[in-house]
Amino acid sequence: MAKLVGARVYNNAAIEIAHAAYTKLTFNTERYDTDTIHSTLTNTGRLTCQTAGKYIITGQVKWEVNTTGQRVIGIYLNDATWIARMADDAISTWEKEMEVTTIYDLSIGNYVEIRVWQNSTVAIDVTASASIAPEFMMHRIG
Repeated sequence: MAKLVGARVYNNAAIEIAHAAYTKLTFNTERYDTDTIHSTLTNTGRLTCQTAGKYIITGQVKWEVNTTGQRVIGIYLNDATWIARMADDAISTWEKEMEVTTIYDLSIGNYVEIRVWQNSTVAIDVTASASIAPEFMMHRIG
């Protein structure tokens, strides 16, 4: 059986997101990391490719309740290019959960980050929720 190449990381605390400003999420804890993809010491928002190939990449967030504006989550490559992004309206009845996923060919040294944005007119949190958010993962599939 082939060795799993991948990582799943999360942040165990809420992260404040300013109004109308893209924010890179950070991740302070690893569920697992089989290929030195993530560091909890430097560039904690990055997942860095150590083994070239095709990867499935997913980010998950949960926004605190706020009825105003839109929410955006996206996957950003090498601090230069969006490779996946989704936007949706705020909702009033519960915390807004969002997920973005893509499949992308990565070379050694390429890195991805999760960036979020909101325009509620005030700062709001991406909340911490056990096993759900914020979570970031990538796994080599080919």
